Amino acid sequence: MSVELCRLNCKTVSTLRPKGEGARCDCRSPLRHPQVPGPLRASTPAGLLATAGLRLLPPAQSEALLGVVRRVLGGSGFGFRPGWVRVLSGEAEGLYAWAAINYAAGRLQVGRW
Repeated sequence: MSVELCRLNCKTVSTLRPKGEGARCDCRSPLRHPQVPGPLRASTPAGLLATAGLRLLPPAQSEALLGVVRRVLGGSGFGFRPGWVRVLSGEAEGLYAWAAINYAAGRLQVGRW
């Protein structure tokens, strides 16, 4: 299954669609931002932990989308390994959400325990 990329920003990887289904997304655009200077890119790791949107897709379509992300990240100049692009389990997604919410609320700081 081939996946088409176009030149518009997308909010989620699961909005990519196989060719012929009206793809209107480019998962490369976040990699163009200058937050990481060029000389530091090779030592900056890049990966993607997909969530419920990809878990809900048929496995073949989900894997095709992850393959596109792997190819894009592999050619991005950032530090990358194919295993860094994967679908999280619901349990892992919940743990990341818990950590993010509690960090943002200031509950995970040293000395708060």
